[in-house]
Amino acid sequence: MKLSLTFISLIVIVDQTLGFSPGLLSAGRRITQLLSTTTSFSTTTALEGDLNTQSLLADSTFSIKPDDLIARAKQVLGKEIGLGLKDGGECLAESFAFCAPVVGPIDRDAFIQALTSFDLETAFDLEQQYFGWNVDPLQPNRVWYFNRQKATHVNTFQGVEATGKKLELPPQCYHMDFEESGKVTEFGFYTVDRQQGNTGGLGGAFAFFYGVGKPLPFPEGRPYQMSWQRKFFTAFINVLQKFKKD
Repeated sequence: MKLSLTFISLIVIVDQTLGFSPGLLSAGRRITQLLSTTTSFSTTTALEGDLNTQSLLADSTFSIKPDDLIARAKQVLGKEIGLGLKDGGECLAESFAFCAPVVGPIDRDAFIQALTSFDLETAFDLEQQYFGWNVDPLQPNRVWYFNRQKATHVNTFQGVEATGKKLELPPQCYHMDFEESGKVTEFGFYTVDRQQGNTGGLGGAFAFFYGVGKPLPFPEGRPYQMSWQRKFFTAFINVLQKFKKD
């Protein structure tokens, strides 16, 4: 856009200097106006229900401030702590619970045991893609963030030898709750767009099992399929709507 405006401006300058036709000058001005016009949306329009997050967080009585809480969450996820795998669970509170869509809540010991048995860091070359870090203004001890994780199957995973498969998990929204000591009291996630990625819309450990061709032997460990009850209900509603139209 800058190059185009510069070019048109040059035409106008040359036209004025050399006395070219008024039509060329007028055309140059019109083009300049068109190029400089951008779509603008008002930033003053109020949205009903839009929270004043800054004010709410400023009034929070939770001892860890938002920026520090986000920094702590990143520290817990980092290589030195590894969400409890590298520090023997020291980062996790005694009351810790893991809560996922169809798993949990499970306690600290069961969580560490599960992560250890999966050993994802050995079986996969993991590429984390975190973004969207925020502190919940209504629950100021909670950090929300997203991840669009990628992984390459490079070593044996649960009996499946390395396949070299490149997995792309769907976007997942995570939460991490803290007590005032900085220890994690709850950790969990949900898949937010099952249409993306190549793991059948599955997230978490289920995605890795499915991705290497060894899906877990229950419906929740496989891509979503509509239940027969919902199929029946949907068909029934469609029939009713058809009769109403007739």
